[in-house]
Amino acid sequence: MDENPGVDPAARKAYYEKGGASTTQMEEASVTYKDATHQGRKAVEMTTDFIPYASSGDDPVRYRLRELLIQGEKKSDPYWHVRVRMPAKGEAAKDGDAIFAEVTEGLKIHAP
Repeated sequence: MDENPGVDPAARKAYYEKGGASTTQMEEASVTYKDATHQGRKAVEMTTDFIPYASSGDDPVRYRLRELLIQGEKKSDPYWHVRVRMPAKGEAAKDGDAIFAEVTEGLKIHAP
């Protein structure tokens, strides 16, 4: 069964909040998203803070996913998915945000 929630932000949020792939990818997921555009195409930017599933210790490290989901021209078209994973806090989070900005600004989609 394909569990991929695709480009739908509400479905992706529910997927992460349930634990991701086979419900064993993440715990305590906090997901936010907002509408965006990329090269004139409809897109969604998502931020997910989470603890990797089955992390040990009293104070496990939280991680963050920054994602850009860019819809195709038609619903049946493929979509583009850019993801940067980083720690959720500190200098590494700032570095991850900078990498996400650089990658998404540099992404050029060429129509088929």
